[in-house]
Amino acid sequence: SYDPISEAPYTSNNNYWAGAREKCASMGMTLPDRGTLKSIYNQKGNYDTLPKSGWFWSSSEYSTFYAWHVNFSSGNEGSYRKSSPYGVLCVGN
Repeated sequence: SYDPISEAPYTSNNNYWAGAREKCASMGMTLPDRGTLKSIYNQKGNYDTLPKSGWFWSSSEYSTFYAWHVNFSSGNEGSYRKSSPYGVLCVGN
């Protein structure tokens, strides 16, 4: 299962990625890893409730200051600074 968070990106001391993880945990869910997030993107056409655009964090880290995300407009993946304000999709445990 998943739960899109539609409010403004969550932050924790200017670390949006950490804030995203904390928000998912507070809901009893997790931030999906890079592969799971890409799978969700690949299925977005099958579900009206999945976002069709926007950048979303994965739990996969690239380095201390960077983490992976997926662009739901194109499917492109990249690593950006954890201080970047991207969206959040939480998945059930």
